[in-house]
Amino acid sequence: MHETFWGLEEKPFLNTPNPRFLFYSQSHEEALVRMLYTVTESKGLMLLLGEEGIGKTFIAHVFARELRGKGYPVGLVKYPGKTSDELLIQTLYEFGIPHRNASSIEKLQILGEAATSVGKDGFHLILILDDAQLLADEQSFEMIRAFLNISAEERFLVTVILSGTPDVWGRLVEVPGMKQRVGVSYRILPLPRDETGDYIAHRLRCAGREEPIFDAGAVDAVHSATRGVPREINNLCDLCLLIGSGEEVDVVKPQLVERALDETMGTRALGEN
Repeated sequence: MHETFWGLEEKPFLNTPNPRFLFYSQSHEEALVRMLYTVTESKGLMLLLGEEGIGKTFIAHVFARELRGKGYPVGLVKYPGKTSDELLIQTLYEFGIPHRNASSIEKLQILGEAATSVGKDGFHLILILDDAQLLADEQSFEMIRAFLNISAEERFLVTVILSGTPDVWGRLVEVPGMKQRVGVSYRILPLPRDETGDYIAHRLRCAGREEPIFDAGAVDAVHSATRGVPREINNLCDLCLLIGSGEEVDVVKPQLVERALDETMGTRALGEN
């Protein structure tokens, strides 16, 4: 395995939400700040936007874990259902709320009762909908509005964070009244060149390697090819380590990055951006 060749204790570039590997770029850190503000100030609805592979799911998992540690009940729906009733069922399931044989109206009442009970302890339900661009119809957004209508006199009892691609905004504004429901919105940006290098070094350190593997030119090439999108950085760097170990090189250079690109992206080249 190429980890042994590079002196690594584990794979550094897996696309899994392992909190140990979370790299706090300026944009990702600001996203967490906005999410925490949404919860603590009971803002109701937040949009967390970003292109595919930017790290939204990673952030959602880390944030959910932190909130649960503070006592908040958190539901993390990874793939929203195709209908509003499926979304309601998923929400109840994530919060561990029994609802067998209940109608949609009864399910919503059950959710409201659970939120009211939690509210008596000073908390409220936190619902994170990942891949929110998969919400299929207007009725699903109407269901989210129904969640937001569960409130006490002074605050929301359900906070909803919609995490998805920028398409979410376009779908949301088509639903009358939903635009005004957004309390906070934030778009996660790709990593700039300097943070791309820091990101690669961070992942290698987490995997047990202090010495750099990618030289400055290779980092430039990786950033140019991936546009600073973490998932693409992981895929490309992982292949570079595999090729580099096979060729027994001491360090990854730009030429090796270009060969890795040729293997994985076909006609896509560095000059595409």
